[in-house]
Amino acid sequence: MFEKLIKIVPRVGPKETAKSLISLRVVRASADRSNDEFNNLTLCIEVFVPLTQWFIKDSSLRPFCIMGEILTSLNHKVINGLGRMEHIGFDLNFITEEISCYEMTFTLIDYE
Repeated sequence: MFEKLIKIVPRVGPKETAKSLISLRVVRASADRSNDEFNNLTLCIEVFVPLTQWFIKDSSLRPFCIMGEILTSLNHKVINGLGRMEHIGFDLNFITEEISCYEMTFTLIDYE
């Protein structure tokens, strides 16, 4: 019943961990109190990396390379109709014997 009728989302099981995964969550949206034409959005990008895939050919570590590419692609970018993405920082969300998850936080000021 649990696997067939009830699903926990997001769930990263052992069969799904052969490759790194990236997920995007809209965490929060709040009105700007000083100007009601603006909304502040908080976005989190989670980077799931199996511990067996941490090392790349040289001394680089895969989670930090992935986060570096995300940072280069999104930080200070203007999304038409929404606003400008700003990187706040990253945290280690969790780590198990099989997988690690880092969480990058961005803010976006939505202007109407």
